[in-house]
Amino acid sequence: MQYVKYRKKELILDWRHFQLEKIKNPDESNINWNDLDLQKSRSLLTAISAEAAKLQGPRLFDLYHSAILDSRHNKQPRLVLNNLDGLIDIAVEVGLNKNKFVNDINNQNLVNIVEKDHKEAVERYGVFGTPTLIFDNNQSVFVKTFIPGNKKDYILFFDYILKVFRDMPFVGELKRPQPPWPKGLRK
Repeated sequence: MQYVKYRKKELILDWRHFQLEKIKNPDESNINWNDLDLQKSRSLLTAISAEAAKLQGPRLFDLYHSAILDSRHNKQPRLVLNNLDGLIDIAVEVGLNKNKFVNDINNQNLVNIVEKDHKEAVERYGVFGTPTLIFDNNQSVFVKTFIPGNKKDYILFFDYILKVFRDMPFVGELKRPQPPWPKGLRK
């Protein structure tokens, strides 16, 4: 999940955590966040590693976060989100202090941050999937897209999202009924 603040062409992203596997678990209310096996969870280790990267500064966090997304979505083989060695390799590649990073991953306070973000997403905003954008006026939208071929399309699309889902709170949902979706688009 991410929070979006947008002021006169300035976009500020405040990344927050949402554990998709937790929302799909019918026993989510019974999850003991203090007694989780991070290697068994599909992506909790990655969320905690992002918090560990934040402790080394916003610039290194941005580099780490971008590298995680790139390794997961643009490289082969895809990054396994619960593989500590892979996460450490990326941390070292972007310049994080390896010893501090590894030590911080074991900090229970980081699990608490991820838990707090997840609960806020579900309880306050009704988040059910990612990516969900939550704007500065608390309007939100879940967005399912593919990467546009043209960089200008990113900006145009985001401007439309702002107009419809931030500025028009009466719009509840838009959905393209075209099975199989998306017809005629490449992944």
